[in-house]
Amino acid sequence: MSVWIWVIASVIIGMVMFTLFVQIMSYITISRDKENARATIGEFAATINSFCEARIGEKTVASFSFPTFVDLVFVSKDGINYKEGSITFGRYLCIRMGKEISCERLNCDLELKLIRKKSTFLSWTDRIFGANYQEYVFEITKTAYGVSALEPGMKSESECTSLMKCKGKTMAAYLSLGIVVLTDFTPIYECCDQPTLAFLKNTATFLNGSKILIIWEGLSTDPTSPKYEEMTNMLSTEGFQVSSFRHKERIAFTKNYNQVWIFVPGFCSTFDKDKKTAECKDVIRWNDDEVKEIKDFVDGGGKLLLVSDYTPFTSQSIANDILDQLDYTSKFDDGCSCGCAGKEEKTTEIVSHPLTQGIKTWSVKAGIEFIC
Repeated sequence: MSVWIWVIASVIIGMVMFTLFVQIMSYITISRDKENARATIGEFAATINSFCEARIGEKTVASFSFPTFVDLVFVSKDGINYKEGSITFGRYLCIRMGKEISCERLNCDLELKLIRKKSTFLSWTDRIFGANYQEYVFEITKTAYGVSALEPGMKSESECTSLMKCKGKTMAAYLSLGIVVLTDFTPIYECCDQPTLAFLKNTATFLNGSKILIIWEGLSTDPTSPKYEEMTNMLSTEGFQVSSFRHKERIAFTKNYNQVWIFVPGFCSTFDKDKKTAECKDVIRWNDDEVKEIKDFVDGGGKLLLVSDYTPFTSQSIANDILDQLDYTSKFDDGCSCGCAGKEEKTTEIVSHPLTQGIKTWSVKAGIEFIC
């Protein structure tokens, strides 16, 4: 009897020792693999940073291996949150392992194919010795907005494509999800030379959808006035239905349109805070509900043309709030970047794109930079 007791006790002790051994080795292995994952994300970030200063169009193919317990590899604008979808944007390259997030800040914006954990069966030997890694292959390309790291053959959804520059600074750009931005309202205000008409026609055609709502602030600008007949007639000839809305009441009906064009949001709040001129009589201030209305419009598939002007002639807060709510890192800068002090600048820094078709030169009379 005593022999059997010793045998059973030995088996139990052996099982306990084996369990402790597996747990200790698993802990050591996971700790080692976590360090390897952090090192890999560091190498990945270094590769991206090396491309931040490359020539546009330069590319390479690189592969990186992550342990299968890595839940996500993503890009974020704040190092915590990321936009759901197959592609993420931002300046923080991150990995998530359970509740732990580890990030590397990049030198430029990155467009990254989101990596999600793949379901795999791990044997007990894998858990002990850490034999399970997954390799991911990326085509890394220097773009007009930063760097993209996508699966080979995957189409880019670049957050920001610079369309026109003046003195190297972006004056017009196209953002993913169907948003066009312009940083100088003067060409539209003085309506309309050939490049301006071409840009507006190209925008309406590229964004697609026949019903356009234009939101105006200052009373001296109105597409129904004779001054803007050429613009509205041109759009009508192209098959677009243009409606005008003066910002004297809250915006809450954008779902009735395919495109919304917002001209200098916040102009009256900055230029004429006390509403002492006829220019801004009865024009109201923007509020959070209206910004959310624009966000819901874009999230629902609507397209947007967002036009601002130089500071302090207007504030960038409303336009940038809209972009921020849409989870973009791109934004309108403050100040005046080109055509300032009454000196008009003509630029030929124009990228070949459907939005710039037929435009060889662009005049800037007072524009800010769009940080793309």
